[in-house]
Amino acid sequence: MKEMYDSVVTKDYYPTIRPYGVNGTDSTYVVMKVKDVKVIHVDDDKGLFTFQAYAIKSWVDSRLAYNDTSVSYIPLKECKAIWGPTLFSPQGIEVGDFPISSPKARSVRIFPNGRVKYCSTWIQTVRCNPIFKKDVKEFTCPFQILPFGHMEEEMTVMFYEKGEPVTTTKEENFLPKYTYGGVTASKTCTPNPFENMFGAEKEKEDHDHKVSCVQVDFKFTRRT
Repeated sequence: MKEMYDSVVTKDYYPTIRPYGVNGTDSTYVVMKVKDVKVIHVDDDKGLFTFQAYAIKSWVDSRLAYNDTSVSYIPLKECKAIWGPTLFSPQGIEVGDFPISSPKARSVRIFPNGRVKYCSTWIQTVRCNPIFKKDVKEFTCPFQILPFGHMEEEMTVMFYEKGEPVTTTKEENFLPKYTYGGVTASKTCTPNPFENMFGAEKEKEDHDHKVSCVQVDFKFTRRT
């Protein structure tokens, strides 16, 4: 397995350069799934909630393709030598996703066609202003996921088309003041990336480019 890895990740491979896109475009497509979401805390005073989940991300890096069919994939516990997408959320106040170079990454697999599958654990704290509105009984908290530092023509983030892209754990989400109504993948996602990424509205006026985005909606009901 080490010999196969060494033959794929050579000295000519540069992990700081993203892979060239597929489907006739230069954009790197990153497909993802968020599994077993569980809300573990809601902070009324700060307008925050915290959830944990498994994040599965996949992309194609043709530089990592190999012809040896004796194995289904090359497994990696951690790997600092290959490229991986860095994602962030404008609503997040703590880093929920570990970069691919982190020893906390759960698993990385490289398939013969160059597809990389990366699974990690998320523990994320999220801002949600409706928590402050005590008179609102039912509300939804959006959680957007964007590529950091890349426009849409450079990186496109999307959910898996097959199956449920976002699922809730079967375990009970015990929250003293709320009933957790589960999560859904939103059909729309329109962030203001220039305010979030660069902190200046002027940047928005100077660019016509868009940032790719996917969104997860968390549903809550306040107990009376």
